[in-house]
Amino acid sequence: MAQRIEVSNPSETSTKLKFDIHPEYTIGGHGESVTDVFYFPLGLSIERLPFWSGLGDHKTGDLSANWWAVLDTESGLSLEQTLDAKDWAQPRVWFGQGSYNVELKSRPGLEIKAVATWKTQLSWTLSHEKDEASFMTRTIAP
Repeated sequence: MAQRIEVSNPSETSTKLKFDIHPEYTIGGHGESVTDVFYFPLGLSIERLPFWSGLGDHKTGDLSANWWAVLDTESGLSLEQTLDAKDWAQPRVWFGQGSYNVELKSRPGLEIKAVATWKTQLSWTLSHEKDEASFMTRTIAP
């Protein structure tokens, strides 16, 4: 599923924009400690972050590629989100009781010039039969 986002500024002056999304995910039906694992490309490596069942948040750092993913390691079901990394600040992960959020905020200082449009795209892909190597062995270009 892909979602194109466009915000237009029809005025004669530029304007600042702050755009936040707060989706809740449960891959495989329920967030489970250790079984559900997040993968975030940071620098030249992939950060592996297991889900935990207590409440709390975790900042990831700035993504160095245009994706992040979560995998239910028991079922092999995964969700991968792709995005225009230049448009978004570092994701914030919130762990809840059996679910989690990966919150995105537009990059700080985003400004739409007069009579212009900010465009970005987010997409989500559900896949079966993935394993950790599907994410941990990806190459990240410098």
